[in-house]
Amino acid sequence: RACRVSLTMIVRNEENTLGDCLRSVADLVDEVVVVDTGSTDRTREMAASFGARVIDFAWCDSFAAARNESLRHATGDWAFWLDADERLDAANRQRLVELFGRLGDENAGYVMKQHSGPEGDTTRGTVVEQTRLFRNHPAVRWEYRIHEQ
Repeated sequence: RACRVSLTMIVRNEENTLGDCLRSVADLVDEVVVVDTGSTDRTREMAASFGARVIDFAWCDSFAAARNESLRHATGDWAFWLDADERLDAANRQRLVELFGRLGDENAGYVMKQHSGPEGDTTRGTVVEQTRLFRNHPAVRWEYRIHEQ
């Protein structure tokens, strides 16, 4: 693959969910950057066990600030973000493999659908479209304290 992809995450007390998330995606990306906003459990150790670079960041009541800190440490050409309670299923893993394989120098972002609902149930819950993959460029940063964009 010509372009490097950085997985960026912000976490706090996610030791019970982070392992499943990283197992679903860590082998697809070139680096994992985890910004920890004050965990008191084994979240940092869990992230490090997957080879993640763990950055401590004092929570300042802004999701955008924490996400921007993760981008500040990401070295990939592209940034892909997930939350610790999210997982990629087999079909979407394959879609990402194909997408990551054809990324180039285009100035683009990719909107992905994120499903929140009961485990394995695709008929109930909420589907949210979010820009999850974009060029890692200093001019592209998150805004808004909550519901960051």
